Amino acid sequence: MKKIKEIHDVKSIYSVGVCDSYFYHAIEDQILIYSIKNLNLLKTISTSFQLFLIENLVDDIILVQDSTNGRAHTLNLKNDKINMPVEVKDYKVGHDSGVYEGKKILYKSRDIYSKSEYVFYDFEQDRIIWNNKTAVSIKIFDSYLFGISTNEIQKFSFDKGQILWKFDFEDQFRKQVCIQILLTVYKTVLVIGLQDDILIGVNIEDGSLLWKIEECNNSNYALDESDGKLKGITSIGYFEVDIVNGVYNRTLFMDFEKVHDPTIFDSQRDNFVLVGDHIITTDWRKGQIGAFNTKTLVFDWMHEETGVSFPAGQPLKYFDPYLFVMDNKNVLHIFKKDE
Repeated sequence: MKKIKEIHDVKSIYSVGVCDSYFYHAIEDQILIYSIKNLNLLKTISTSFQLFLIENLVDDIILVQDSTNGRAHTLNLKNDKINMPVEVKDYKVGHDSGVYEGKKILYKSRDIYSKSEYVFYDFEQDRIIWNNKTAVSIKIFDSYLFGISTNEIQKFSFDKGQILWKFDFEDQFRKQVCIQILLTVYKTVLVIGLQDDILIGVNIEDGSLLWKIEECNNSNYALDESDGKLKGITSIGYFEVDIVNGVYNRTLFMDFEKVHDPTIFDSQRDNFVLVGDHIITTDWRKGQIGAFNTKTLVFDWMHEETGVSFPAGQPLKYFDPYLFVMDNKNVLHIFKKDE
């Protein structure tokens, strides 16, 4: 990796994105558009509202949100055209929202007593496909539609918004357990983190339990699709989970007592990225970025920025061949993978 650019006053990594032809980020009521080839600034698009970026759609069209009222707009980065979808103009988007197949958008419209109303909308046809009032939180994850509550997960269909199966954690484990994180879907296995130290694999087709791992690291992972493993690193160890078989392996670098040693490289992220055989992560206290080799189990690349830190709350983003890292002073550091 080689650092090639800095951009100041970016505010949040969530305002940064890459689509077919462009790299872009938002600052208040403007979106700055860069060439994806050389990252040169091409133009600035101004809007009449404060921006929050949501997700890419298709053909260099992105979904943006008016941060003052939550309403969504589509923005064409080629012709600068901004539209508010007519059929859902009174609905809002947010963290529960998502995009499916680049053109279908999940909206959370409003809370009605103990339930929320969700709307699934086709922006190309400007029509609502279905709406659903439910007590669970619906989200698009890895091209699937799930409903999540404290102790249950449901799978919904995209075509009609119907429940396909339910998995009740309390019924399964005979005790109250809470879902912490959806980690990934690989082949037919949905991997879920429960409590602070439980991992389970659930059959994505029928909701049956495939495997369970207890007393393990259950959040600090990235998916390696080349071998079907979750791979993760903390300050003192490296972890792997074979997703198909539910096999967990842990390699410790040092004793647990050294976890607070300020001289060690202390990665506390659960949002690092995997590039080839390397986990890219940061030290949460110091301005260090490192590439951990999952084959040799050592850091074989390290970069340091003086006077800054890289907060774990700002996820790393990687769009081949570019790595985007945000520091605590609102500076975006851009690296390019070696050819």
